[in-house]
Amino acid sequence: MATAPESGAPRARKLERLLPPLSTLHGYRSRDFRRDAGAGLAVWAAAVPGGLAYAGLAGLPPIVGLYASAVAGLAYGLAGSIRQAQVGPTSTSSILTAAAIAPMAHGDIARATGLASVLALEVAPASPVVSRPPHTTSERSCLDPDVGAPVPG
Repeated sequence: MATAPESGAPRARKLERLLPPLSTLHGYRSRDFRRDAGAGLAVWAAAVPGGLAYAGLAGLPPIVGLYASAVAGLAYGLAGSIRQAQVGPTSTSSILTAAAIAPMAHGDIARATGLASVLALEVAPASPVVSRPPHTTSERSCLDPDVGAPVPG
C-alpha cells in the first residue's frame, strides 16, 4: 500500500526560503551555543559604541543609534542568509542621513528623528536588492575581473 508524500517537507522548505536562518537552526548543535553567544557579545560590544557615534554623526540622539544597531541586527538575523554578517549604522549612512534630513529638521531633534525614521523606512525595501550578492558566474564577472575571464590562448 502506497503512502501519501509528506506534505510538511515542502512547507518547511518554503518557510526556510522566507526565513533563511531556519535552515541553519535545523542542523544547529547545542554545544556551539557558548561560542556563538560569545561571538554575539563581541559583536554587540563593537556595535553599541559605533551606533552611539554614528547617531551623533547623523545629528540624532544617541538612543537612535542603539535602536538602529539592535533593530538592524535582529531584522538581519531573521531574514538574512549570511551567518557571518554584521549589520547596523555606518559612517557613510550616517553622513548621508544627516545631509538628507538637516535642511528639513531646522535644528529640531524630534523632527530630525522622525525624518530619519521615514528615510530608513523608505530605503529599507531597496536594501536587499542593492546589496544582493551575485549568484551566477556572469554576475560575479562584472564585479571580479578574475572570475569568468577568458583564458589567454
